[in-house]
Amino acid sequence: MKGDFVRKLEELLAPKADAVGYRLGWAEGVAERVRESVPPTLTDVELSALDVEQLLTCPGLWTGTKLDVPFPSCAGELRSQLFHDVCVHYLATAAIWGTVHPLQFAKDYLAADRHFGALQATWLCLMSEEDRKELASELASCLTRLVSSWPGLLDSTAATIGAVRDSLTVGGVRLLASHVDATVGVHRRGSDAVWPGSVLVRFVAGEPTMKHVEEMSLGVLVHTIATGCPPLRIVLYDLLADDGFGVDVERDWLETAIGMVRAAIRRLVQVRLHGVVEVEPGVHCVTCPLRSECDFGVSEEDKW
Repeated sequence: MKGDFVRKLEELLAPKADAVGYRLGWAEGVAERVRESVPPTLTDVELSALDVEQLLTCPGLWTGTKLDVPFPSCAGELRSQLFHDVCVHYLATAAIWGTVHPLQFAKDYLAADRHFGALQATWLCLMSEEDRKELASELASCLTRLVSSWPGLLDSTAATIGAVRDSLTVGGVRLLASHVDATVGVHRRGSDAVWPGSVLVRFVAGEPTMKHVEEMSLGVLVHTIATGCPPLRIVLYDLLADDGFGVDVERDWLETAIGMVRAAIRRLVQVRLHGVVEVEPGVHCVTCPLRSECDFGVSEEDKW
């Protein structure tokens, strides 16, 4: 997948190559391939992009995270998540009620405790009044840049806030459309083929990378199965720098994404149904909640 950086979000929506058609029924075949990885005894399970990443990295890490969610590595992560959440909430609110003044929206959002988890609420509570005012101003500037970069984002007929489907169930596994903040366009259907036309947009507060693209694999898969056609393009947009990164979705990348999800489900089956938790040491051991209980985590402590 080849990417390109541009300054305006609206410019990122245009593909860099002509769409390649998929035969009718191809998406149904993808769903069947995923379903083959799910035994009948595996039920009521959710799979997010983070689950896929952790299961493929180390099933022990995934198990530990389910028992004890690790803290963010720094306050910067809390800040990045805040900017993302405020922007998505602003767009969703504007789509229903119309345009809202960015600064007033930011102030109201920060004043509503229901928006924050315990850790983020504590971080905000420790801020001085002056720092909170500055934060609200920065959030308002971010909202203004986002809308000016793509005015059509507030047009509900041109864009859908979020994914076309938040989730769908294949076998006994509920796949979550992770990291899809907006969907633009629709595919075109012919007598014997479909041509991609949708663009999936993800907002990030920081420089977008190919890892962000990889994390959208599950969202792309959910879109493909739900609509019957893969998306045409993926767009990542840096809310802080007004920069963007766009890639056309190619067949080889789709096959890799499908393979990753199937491999994650197979590892999930080993853990949930057979109690087999394979451990694969690496740099992730540093933040693993089970580090003190894992032989690798202890023996390799100096190395990692």
